[in-house]
Amino acid sequence: MPGSLAIALETSDIQERGLWTLYAHVFYEDEVVVKKISTHTNQRYAEVASRCILRTANR
Repeated sequence: MPGSLAIALETSDIQERGLWTLYAHVFYEDEVVVKKISTHTNQRYAEVASRCILRTANR
């Protein structure tokens, strides 16, 4: 439930309509929230953004 502490965070890079879309999956005790974070022109940029989000979340 948003507002409570998240248990884990995962990201996924998915190709949609020729662009790479970055999604964040936030795990709570009783639900999973999936949010679209950004769209990139190539896979490398999406992977860099994904690593940056994970590093920040793990601080």
